Amino acid sequence: QSSDGANVSCPVSLMEWMLSFYDLRDCEGMAPRECVLKRGELLFVPRSWWHCAINLEETLAITQNYVSRANLRYVLNFLNSPHADVLVSGVPDDACATL
Repeated sequence: QSSDGANVSCPVSLMEWMLSFYDLRDCEGMAPRECVLKRGELLFVPRSWWHCAINLEETLAITQNYVSRANLRYVLNFLNSPHADVLVSGVPDDACATL
């Protein structure tokens, strides 16, 4: 966990990572999974998995954080964390504290 209480950070831009670290991605025998999605396909990314997406052409991308019975406690813990009010995006500032 970072010093500010957030679990999510972005120390470098995606482009910087691709240029500087992509060749090191197989270190410690843990190569990332890569795929190319075709029209109409979707990819499920499990909770807490680091990931990035690169659009190879004009793309309409939709992302959604799904809350189910299985991950509800993790979502509630995150929303009750000290810095959740500044980490929740797309919500008016005055409404964040009531989530």
